[in-house]
Amino acid sequence: MLENNRRTEKRAHQKKGAKESQTKAVTLMEKYVETPKTAQPPKLYLKGLKKCHAFMTYYTSKQLYELHKKKKLKIPPIQRPEGQWKKDQDQALIKSMLKGFPIMPMLFQLADGILWVLDGQQRLYSERLFRENKLKISKSISEELEGMKWNELTPETQRSYNNMPIPAFVIQGKNGDATLTKKLGVEAYILEHSGLPLVAPQIRRAKFNDSAFHKLVMKVRNQMLQFYVSNGIVSKTSMLRSREEEIIAENILLVTSGVSDGRDIDKKYTERKTTAKLNSYLDGKDPIRLLQGYFGTINSMFNEFDKKGKCIGGGLKGTGFDNPNNFYGLLGAVKKALDEGIMPSNHKDVVQIGNKMKKLVLEVKTTLQDIRDNPSKVPPQVLKYHTTISRGTRDLQNREDRINILFDIIKRN
Repeated sequence: MLENNRRTEKRAHQKKGAKESQTKAVTLMEKYVETPKTAQPPKLYLKGLKKCHAFMTYYTSKQLYELHKKKKLKIPPIQRPEGQWKKDQDQALIKSMLKGFPIMPMLFQLADGILWVLDGQQRLYSERLFRENKLKISKSISEELEGMKWNELTPETQRSYNNMPIPAFVIQGKNGDATLTKKLGVEAYILEHSGLPLVAPQIRRAKFNDSAFHKLVMKVRNQMLQFYVSNGIVSKTSMLRSREEEIIAENILLVTSGVSDGRDIDKKYTERKTTAKLNSYLDGKDPIRLLQGYFGTINSMFNEFDKKGKCIGGGLKGTGFDNPNNFYGLLGAVKKALDEGIMPSNHKDVVQIGNKMKKLVLEVKTTLQDIRDNPSKVPPQVLKYHTTISRGTRDLQNREDRINILFDIIKRN
């Protein structure tokens, strides 16, 4: 009972602080944010997008949230997934908005009644988390409001937050004459002319967003991303440009259709565009179950376990296989060994294979000078493995050679 009273007192104190914060927020808004003019803003016609024009305007925080709920505010498929910010970044945005500080303008495309988010989706996502009571106010924002959620703020503070004007640069119109492909449209044009040109995985996502194979890739990604991230195969930086989708797509192709040339991955997407075509290539294989089995074997090879069988560390980080290209060879070798039934069942033997593979990759790194100056001193297997890397990691023959070198280690064990 005493604890409940203390909590009530704390909330009362917090609500008092909330009113004070609301007053400060309103003062700051009046001081720093100019009330938008009611007149129609001047239009800017964009070179290369003849059917589009652009203008500056603003939306209130609540307006953008309401548009999202009505499904009138959407993220184009070319964008990276939401939720890429760290918690402190989320908190910093909420802190600025609660204090009434202006935030950076959003970039939207308005077409057919839909507001497409070209820049600003992470800010909108963080703000939405707060509104939906999934993000608490931190002490760094306000000691009085610490630990409180949106629904615990006073109506005055919520009203002030709702009316926060957010500047926006809006491009109105459809694709027009975009410089890449008309399917990619305005966003491709903007990114291409902003110094941040699109990369192949982003273009691929936009082109094949509705394809059956892309949906399979995203399903595998959502279920198995933790394995790729925890083992260093996929980094946060690579995820910013959708690189993890390309890595996972190539791994799916490897375990379901065999080794392929990484340079023709768009062709693979096209061949598996419909559900019927995808199923014909899968031929009854479940890529998720296959990858789970192969990943389990890889974990046994490189993880460390205590006497009770509990994992106590290890993984691929620091082994050389925490690299998409070397991992491709490892996955292919494990698949081939399991397909041929030669992967040992004894845990000690499996760990020994992993150690031999680590030693091989380490030797490639430590003998680079000898490889360049005196290749006759380098063990043939080490020299051959280095050649598969230096000649082109995505070339079909090099991929097959790399897999076979690692498979020979399993076979000879």
